[in-house]
Amino acid sequence: MLASPTRALGRGLTAAAADCNVRQRAGPPCGIDIDSDGGTRHVLGIGVTMAQITKFLEGFSMPDRRPIVDRAGLTGRYDVDMRFTSDDGPATDITTGIPLLKEALADALGLRLEPRTETRKALIIDRLSMPSPD
Repeated sequence: MLASPTRALGRGLTAAAADCNVRQRAGPPCGIDIDSDGGTRHVLGIGVTMAQITKFLEGFSMPDRRPIVDRAGLTGRYDVDMRFTSDDGPATDITTGIPLLKEALADALGLRLEPRTETRKALIIDRLSMPSPD
């Protein structure tokens, strides 16, 4: 999967207000966190990079689960605020009006996931054996 910008940044992806390269004395720590309330998930990130967002998104099981590669071309740090519901079903949860992850990425963050085939380096282990005693 490919994370790339749909157009302008979404309302849930803004330039970071805090400088995470400098140790902060007050305020919330930099990083990304998720709060779950039943089927609704609320993602809040403070001063995170696109690489951190991409790695975080790989942890969710979407129907077409594939590695996510950051091709957004966005540098710097961002604050993230996004709500989404379960990973399968219609595009939006009818009872709550909260979109699924893929739609929330496009709407809230201005990012889209595009299926692509890319070559990646991988380590393949074809056999394991216990060491012999000396």
